[in-house]
Amino acid sequence: MTATTMTANGQVTIPESVRNAAGLAPGMPLDVSASSGGVLIKEAKPYAPPDPSVFDKMVGAATVKWQPGELMAMLRGDD
Repeated sequence: MTATTMTANGQVTIPESVRNAAGLAPGMPLDVSASSGGVLIKEAKPYAPPDPSVFDKMVGAATVKWQPGELMAMLRGDD
């Protein structure tokens, strides 16, 4: 285990040995969360835009008389 210190601004330097072992690179987005054992840092999942077909179904939606629940189910992809 390698020790590091947090700055007054909340910044932490991840030691080079840990960065190399984890495959971390400068500019890489990371998810940080608190856990029962301390702090968990992991590579962030890339943003995945919604399936365009969801929006294609909405073309002309103003002319269709969906109930709000039906519309929300369609947008969420509930089948």
